[in-house]
Amino acid sequence: MILVVGNGESRKDINIDNIPMKKIGCNAIYRDYYVDHLVCVDKRMCQEAINAGFQKNSKIYTRHDWVGYFQNKRNLRTVPELPFTGYERWDVPWHWGAGPYAVLLATKHSDEIHLLGFDLYSKDQFTNNIYKDTDNYNVATKRAVDPSYWIHQIGRIFKHFSNKKFIITFSLIASLASVFITFGRKQMFKKYDVETVYFIDLILSTIFVLFFLFMFGNTKNIVSNTKKFTMKDWGIIAGTALALSSTVILGGKILENNDISYLTLLDTSIDVLASVLVAYLFYNEELTLKKIIGLVLILAGVFIIH
Repeated sequence: MILVVGNGESRKDINIDNIPMKKIGCNAIYRDYYVDHLVCVDKRMCQEAINAGFQKNSKIYTRHDWVGYFQNKRNLRTVPELPFTGYERWDVPWHWGAGPYAVLLATKHSDEIHLLGFDLYSKDQFTNNIYKDTDNYNVATKRAVDPSYWIHQIGRIFKHFSNKKFIITFSLIASLASVFITFGRKQMFKKYDVETVYFIDLILSTIFVLFFLFMFGNTKNIVSNTKKFTMKDWGIIAGTALALSSTVILGGKILENNDISYLTLLDTSIDVLASVLVAYLFYNEELTLKKIIGLVLILAGVFIIH
């Protein structure tokens, strides 16, 4: 098994060092974690890693064009050649970034490949990268990169190496967990009242959250960061906790007496509507015609199902 780590923000609270696999990382991950193989196809990023001495105990992979540029070539390798050809821009090696090359490199080392932090899309219109606003990276306010090249390139790797197992571990688990939680609670509400189910749920969830936090999270700064909280910070957290706890109980009551399919769509619709409204009012995001049409279609879908 081997783990390929992208730099999407979905992995920001995961301690990579606690995952017991050989690892391939991209670009600035070396600033925070050790990886066995580091892919840097950007010349500036590769120079930064070399200057930091990362290649003393690990291998750095870059484009063939860049190898002669660096004076220190210790453990400096070239990324693998593409095992297929194409006539589109996204099939040209020059248009392959560190992420797709890291996945391709993994096929040389294992038949079971786990992917983490390959978000591809941004949750908003801006840069989705853990290292945004740092050296050799885009600023946080820069418009997100179109992920179509990454999707095509990684998809071609999956198809070409169909004999290998690719596992997008954490996003898949999260999606399945969400479905399981909804259906599991619906089953329990048929036998017991909401208060009983959530009381036991709260106790067990607290135990499991603490376990996963200390096993896989980065806990070394919890105390020092908490001491920096302002009254405003405490107010935000208290408000968030109050909203979460009240909606959990209210949601349970509603789930107890309604169809799952309808509630799931309703919940998603409210989430989308609220997100667009908050983004428009407080973050100056543009409310385009496409967004308005999309919102209307979502509301129409809720009305039809109900």
